[in-house]
Amino acid sequence: MPFCPRCGSKIGDDEVFCKKCESSLKKVSVGERKPVRAGVAKSRLKIGFTVGLLLLIGILLTPVNTKETYEVTETYVVKEPVTTVETYYEKEPYTITEPKSTILFGDRLEPVPARGYKHVFSYIDPEGKTQNIITGEISEATGNEINFYIFDKKNFNAWKEGTENKPYVSLKDVKKSEFSFTPDHADDYIFVIENKAWFTNMIAKINAQWSWKEVKTGYKDVEKKRTVTSYQDVEKKRVVQKTKTVRKRIYEIVLEKFYS
Repeated sequence: MPFCPRCGSKIGDDEVFCKKCESSLKKVSVGERKPVRAGVAKSRLKIGFTVGLLLLIGILLTPVNTKETYEVTETYVVKEPVTTVETYYEKEPYTITEPKSTILFGDRLEPVPARGYKHVFSYIDPEGKTQNIITGEISEATGNEINFYIFDKKNFNAWKEGTENKPYVSLKDVKKSEFSFTPDHADDYIFVIENKAWFTNMIAKINAQWSWKEVKTGYKDVEKKRTVTSYQDVEKKRVVQKTKTVRKRIYEIVLEKFYS
C-alpha cells in the first residue's frame, strides 16, 4: 500500500489527494509543480484557520471567576424613643402653727413681810417659738397696795444691789393688776412682790401663764406628672447590595457586556 509523500499517511491506489494533509498525490511534471504548491498553501491556511478557531472556541469556553453584584432585603432592628406621661408622688413640706401654753403660777399665795420682798422665778426659753407672751395677774389678798416687778436674772441682781436695772414689768402701789411681757431670751425670770408698809405683813396672790406658738414642719404626698422617654425595638427592612464570586465562561461574560 502506498504512503503520502508529504505526511506519510496510508493512501489508496486510486486516491488523488491525501485525506489527512490534503496534498496532491498526482505525479506532475516540472511545469505543473507551481499549482501543487498553491494547493499546499491553501491547505496550510485552512489548517491555521481551523487551529485558530479551535483556540478561540477554547478560550471562549474557558471558565473564569467573576464578581457579581446582587440585592437582598434584610431585616434590622433600631431603637426608637417612646414618650409617656407618668404619675409619681413627691414629699412636699408644709408648716403647721400650733398654739401652746403652760401655767407658770396658778393662784399662788406668797406672804410678804413688812418692809421686805418675796420673789418667785420660772425658767422660760422662747427659742424656736413664736409669739411668746407671759400674761397674769397680781393682787394683795387684804386689799393693801404692793409693788410688783419682773426681771431677768441680770437685772434682778442689779435691782437688789440698787444699781441701774431694767424690769420687764414695773407696777407700783397696786392692789390688783394684770400684767404681760414678752421674754426675749432663755433665762430665769424673777417675779418680785415688794411690801413698802412699815408694820403690815401682806399676802400676795399671783398667777401667770406662758403662751406661744410652735411652727412645725410636716410632709405630705403630692401627686405630680412627668414625661418619661423610653426606647423600644422596631423592626425595619432595607435593600442591601452584596457581591458574590460566580464562575462563568468567557463567552457568557462577553454576551452580558454586549447586551448590557
